[in-house]
Amino acid sequence: MNRKKLIGALLLLLLILMVLCTWCHLGEIAQKQMLQQSKSISDNTLSVPPQNVNVQSKNKALNRILSNKDTKTEEKARAIQEKIQALLALEHIHFKSNSSGITDKSKEIIHKIAKILKGHPNQQVEIEGHTDYSGNNDLNLKLSQERVDNVKKALTDLGINAQRLEAVGYGATKQLVSNDTKENRQINRRVEFKIIGE
Repeated sequence: MNRKKLIGALLLLLLILMVLCTWCHLGEIAQKQMLQQSKSISDNTLSVPPQNVNVQSKNKALNRILSNKDTKTEEKARAIQEKIQALLALEHIHFKSNSSGITDKSKEIIHKIAKILKGHPNQQVEIEGHTDYSGNNDLNLKLSQERVDNVKKALTDLGINAQRLEAVGYGATKQLVSNDTKENRQINRRVEFKIIGE
């Protein structure tokens, strides 16, 4: 009888050892898979995480992927914005004097900006309108809004989805330089494009 109990206990112990060995082996496999996953994430590729990786490591991996995506999105937005700024550095968008009407020459610039935006159809854009300090603040605010509304309309007429565009007139609230010379006032009167998201 004691012999049967001893054999039973040994078999139970053997079974427990087998389960522990299997569990340890699975742990090693999971660890190898986690290392492979972190390597693939660092190589900017997404791999499917193994089933037995704990929730915390899954969250870390997901955060790395999202962070990488955010960085790429920011870089893309910056590149598009730089293209538009390069165009506007050569020639500002001009309006008829004390009016929101776009000059014919500036319509060509808007056409070039539309071409850039068409190449990046998911980008959301804020069109900012700015005036100099000359005149009444309320009128400047109204004029800057009317001007950017016209720029937005010109872009939508060229095929840019209006939902991608947000037109905001700031009046004279965001001056780049002092308003004391004609040249400086011309610098302060401007339209800017900001990529605000995807």
